[in-house]
Parts: sequence; structure tokens; C-alpha cells
Amino acid sequence: MEAPRASVVIPNWDGRTLLEECLSAVLASDTDGGLEVIVIDNGSTDGSADMVRRRFPRVLVERNDANHGFAAACNQGARMASAASVAFLNNDARVGQGWLEPLLDTLGTEADVAAVGSLVLSADGRTIDFGRAGLTPLARGTQLDFGRPAEEAPDRPTELLFANGAAMLVRRDVFLEVGGFDERFFAYYEDVDLGWRYWLLGWRLMLQPASRVFHRHHGTSRRLRKEQVDFLLTRNAIASAVKNTEDATFARLIPILLLGETARLVADVGRPDRYHVPGFGRFAFRQPPEPSMATAIRQRVGGEALRAYRHESTLRSRLARTIDRRLDPGGARLSAGAGAVTAALEEVLWGWPQLMTSRAAIQAGRRRADREIAALFGLDRQRRHRRRDAIAPDESREAVFRALEAADLDWLLPTG
Repeated sequence: MEAPRASVVIPNWDGRTLLEECLSAVLASDTDGGLEVIVIDNGSTDGSADMVRRRFPRVLVERNDANHGFAAACNQGARMASAASVAFLNNDARVGQGWLEPLLDTLGTEADVAAVGSLVLSADGRTIDFGRAGLTPLARGTQLDFGRPAEEAPDRPTELLFANGAAMLVRRDVFLEVGGFDERFFAYYEDVDLGWRYWLLGWRLMLQPASRVFHRHHGTSRRLRKEQVDFLLTRNAIASAVKNTEDATFARLIPILLLGETARLVADVGRPDRYHVPGFGRFAFRQPPEPSMATAIRQRVGGEALRAYRHESTLRSRLARTIDRRLDPGGARLSAGAGAVTAALEEVLWGWPQLMTSRAAIQAGRRRADREIAALFGLDRQRRHRRRDAIAPDESREAVFRALEAADLDWLLPTG
């Protein structure tokens, strides 16, 4: 039996309507029937898996019993795939006609390119959602073209620090060989981390603007609360830097990065809108033992009570927070932002042994120096002083930059 031209892996979590539109576009683009399409359903409760089986019988569906995260679902799909090239697509993405061929052509002609990303546009095609990518001095991934008119998108293939996990094509064997997405990340920055790792291991990544995908920005992830997203972004950025920087950079950068996040926490603690902040345990590097049946019942009942009362009157809101504290006694009365940073820093501490093990394996295969990779960070398109800083200077941010200068890491500073 002839192998498919490519396998398309689409993770899904309670995105039935989005997924239906995504699959319709993918199959409409497959004019010769040469695609293998795989949906990894992360414990959806909205009938997504049944919808796929009924509406799209040629699509393979693997249903998990819980939401294991975007990274794990992609890895799972890549292991199932039978094609040499695997495309990852968000369920809130809609591919354009002929989106795949330019990606396949790029992998076919560029032997040292491990992954190639599509140009991702807004759902209406007017603005750029993801084009050129970069990295800030504190390891935060940044979309350098985000929000610009589509006409300003690159018009030719260009090297890229990382490809957008919402629309990218990888060499399956290389992807699995380098470890795929880090499943501990759950969601966010798994594509940043992978791209960084590809480059230091000697591979290249490309943006192929001839391939166009349309994206409903955060169409699925908006079900996570803002503080949960902040937690994941903070923890995963630190983890990426810990794993991927070479020894000399690591020794000077990581203390500054951690102090910078601590300063952000301290600044946020003084805010008046403090409240109980639970809800990070599901993303933890370490997993607690399974709760007893009695505890599970209490949590389920408490969860239903929270859903019933959370958005009602002030009195009911207070009751909801009381229930929340009972269910999660390890939580704290902090602002949402402070709670997210606190939880992220604690997670980094608990996960340090794991991160050091990952770091050792990655660094053993290093082929490029940090300074060479930093040329892809887009620092010439990042500003040290943002426009709003002229009105309210960000003193913590400036302190971090001065610390980087003092540590002889000025080559990591914005120059735009």
C-alpha cells in the first residue's frame, strides 16, 4: 500500500464546531486523497469524536480519557502517523487551497530543514497572526508580524527560530528523534522550545509564506482562565531557557530571569484585588496521587457549586471562593497575576531535577552556539523602550536589561 503524501494531526478539546470547519477545509484541499488525517481528542465532552466518526469516516480518531494537553496530543498523533512528513494543525485553523504543497516542496529541497511553518493569517485573512517569530531577552516567544496587514507578510521563504504549532510540517523521523514537543509544557511555548532545540542540534526551520492558513486566534484555549495561561507562559519560558541555553549563558541568564519574575510577583502582591487563586495543579510537572472516592465526590459537588455561583452576586462570589479554598487548601489569597507567577516559580523549583536531565541530553548534542542562534531572535525588531514606557516606565523591565548588560549578555538586548 502506498504511503500517504503527509499525515495531518489535529489535537482537539471540546472544539466540535471549530473541528468540523477545520476538517472540512483539510479534506477539501486533498484533491487526490493522498492525506492521512488523524484527530487526537483530548477527553472532549461535547461529542467531538462522535461527530468526526459520523461526518468524516476516513479520518482516524483517537480518543483520550482526559485532556493531556496540546503537546502530548501532537506527539501521540506523530507516533501514529504513517507518512514521512507530519503536519500539525490547530482545530481552530482553516487551511487554504494548496496549503500543503509548498511545505512539502520546502522539506524536499532543503535537506537540513527539520520543520517548515505556514504563514498564519487572521480568520478573515486581513492581518497576520503568525509570520516571523522571535524571542525576548527573557525567553518569551514573540510574533514579530502579529497584527500587521497581510500585504506586509514576507513574500519568500525565510529562516525562522520556531514555527507555529498551529500550522507546521515536520520530518516525522527527526521530530521523534529530538523528542518531539515537551509534553510537560501542556500548552504554550512547546513550539518555541522545539524550534530552539532544533537549531542548537544543527537543524534549520523555515517560514513558507506560499502556504496560507487562517486562524481563529485562541479559539480553543480561551477556555483556560487568564491566570492559568500566565502560569503556563511563565513556567514554560523559564523551562525553555533552562534546557536550551549553553553553559556560559545559563550561568548568567537564569538568575536574572528568575529575579525578574520574582520582581513581577512582588510588584503584583500589593494590588488590592486579591482573591483565592487555585487551578494550576492539572498542569503540574509532578502529579499527586489519585484522590479517594470521597474526595472525588466532594470535588465534583464543589465544582458544580462553583459553576452555579461563581458569576453571580458579590455574596455568591464570596461563597464560591470559600468553596474553592476548601477544595484547594494549598492555594493563596493573591491577585491572579501574582498567583500565576508564584505557582510557575514553584513548579520550576519542583521540576528542576527533570529539567536538568533534559538539559544534559540536549546540550550533549549541541551543534550551534547561543550567539549564532540569537541572530534569529529578531532583536533588531524589538524595542528596549516600548511606546507606553514613555508614559509609565517599566522599571522592573529596565532593571532586567541593565542586569543583562552587567552580565555581559548585551547581545541578548533589543536593538530596534
